[in-house]
Order: sequence, then C-alpha cells, then structure tokens
Amino acid sequence: NVGKATFLVANPNVPNLETPLDLAAARKLLPLSHRTLERCRSTIHSATSTDDEEDTRLTLDFGAISDAVVSNALAQFDETAGPLFSTTSPIGRHIRSDLRDELYAELESR
Repeated sequence: NVGKATFLVANPNVPNLETPLDLAAARKLLPLSHRTLERCRSTIHSATSTDDEEDTRLTLDFGAISDAVVSNALAQFDETAGPLFSTTSPIGRHIRSDLRDELYAELESR
C-alpha cells in the first residue's frame, strides 16, 4: 500500500506539491531563486554605487540597466533550473513568476 503525500499551502494561488516532480522543483528552485535575487541586488548595487559604500550616484538609465539585469537574471535562472523544472512543473512556473515579481519589486524600492 503506497501512500500519497499532498502538502497543503495556505495561499490558494500557489499550486499544491502533489508529485515528486513538484517537490523536487521546489527543493531546487527556491534556493536558486533566492541566490538569483541576491545576485540581481548585488549587480544593481555595483552599477549604481560609487567606491564609497554610503554614496550612490544618480543613474539616468536606471530603467534600462534594471531591465537588462532582470532579463539576464531570469535567463540564468532558466538555464540553471533546466526545462524540466521551469516549464513542466506548475510549482516551477509559479516560483519563476514570483521571482520575476520580486526582482521588479526590489528594483522599484531602490
């Protein structure tokens, strides 16, 4: 008799972890999304800061820099995640979507 575990999530917009693929996607992609977000923050910080840690410079093309950094971050995420996790698993697609939203939200707060 084989049991089936289903993880219930409080947020109804988040897909349930119903299959081993979903669980594997969550275990691989959540840490990857956190690292991707940190790398994006670091890249933007280095592009908009001077040598003095407290001093930031006015960047006239911040929108273009931000779009390029987010695009590159998502491309690296997709490459590292692989097509199995990022396109096949509903939880994988959800994590990527959340990452994109978090990247832009982080840039809006700067």
